[in-house]
Amino acid sequence: GKYTMERKKLEEKIREKIIELKKHMQDKTGWSIFLGAGASKCAHLPTMRELTSIVLNEMNEGKASQIIKEIIKNLKEDTSTLNPTIEDILEELYLLLHLKEEKKIEIEITYGNIRNIDREVIQESISSIKKIIKRECSGKGSLEIYKKFITYWMMGMSEVNIFTTNWDSLIEITCDKLHIKCIDGFSGIYEPFIDLAVYDDEIRRNGEKIKIVKLFKIHGSIDWIKERGSIRKKINSQSEVEDEIMIYPTPLKTREVLSYPYSELLRRLDNEIRGKSKKLLIIGYSFPDSHINDIIKQALQNESFSLFIIDPNLTIENVQSILGDYPGIFDPISTTFEKFVDLLTSEVT
Repeated sequence: GKYTMERKKLEEKIREKIIELKKHMQDKTGWSIFLGAGASKCAHLPTMRELTSIVLNEMNEGKASQIIKEIIKNLKEDTSTLNPTIEDILEELYLLLHLKEEKKIEIEITYGNIRNIDREVIQESISSIKKIIKRECSGKGSLEIYKKFITYWMMGMSEVNIFTTNWDSLIEITCDKLHIKCIDGFSGIYEPFIDLAVYDDEIRRNGEKIKIVKLFKIHGSIDWIKERGSIRKKINSQSEVEDEIMIYPTPLKTREVLSYPYSELLRRLDNEIRGKSKKLLIIGYSFPDSHINDIIKQALQNESFSLFIIDPNLTIENVQSILGDYPGIFDPISTTFEKFVDLLTSEVT
């Protein structure tokens, strides 16, 4: 009985917060949307943490797996990453690779308890992780929630900016299904190439603006590859050169080797939320990336900026401990993307 009462209270609170959010949404201009891994979970794709355990379970022998285990041990000792994710592991691997390739003379690299790591093993580790990511994130998953969300959002709107750290293609597939044009930073049809200037094009049909979703994949995508030094998008194909799958970790330590296009995509996020957008809706992102958090902190310094968060595990205290205590942070709505979309689109609220 007591449990049911508590649950009813909680659900009532969530409903009230969504009603408040809907009031803010009556004017949908000046909004940006940010999706984290929690938003892909409703389509039955793994979260970062689940992805990390899948990698660990599959890579359980050989030198590559030794290095990955050593990296995790090392990251856990560094207090800032208590639960290392795939991105943290990849970041360390790229760092080792960078060291190996930068030094013109052959140097011996020791990492933790592993002596003299060779380039092939580092490459193999990166390659194996990428293959697993590609396989796990390629699931089409269930698009129902995405369809409902984007349809709701585009009612009375001609354009929306969606930023995401997710590697999957759920948004692109959903836009196709809904016949909405999705601009993802690429030009070309047969072999699309990266061309971030497309975000600035204005597209009209018979003089009218057409419905557009501008999608910014801040951490890359499972269908991006690096080919002869340029970034392309491989459509519906397994990249023959598995190494080419371009999923990079976060460009955290201002590493030039990873700068483009990630630095430019981050700059777009910064411009958007400190410029035109006055409201940011974050769904399923638990603030693990300091370079993104810093941009949000900057935006919060503007008193007219509002931050709305949908996440089943975050409290206002969690968020304030990461971003600081700003009046623009609304109490997080503690529910899943799925439940949120159901409540948002139901007439009851």
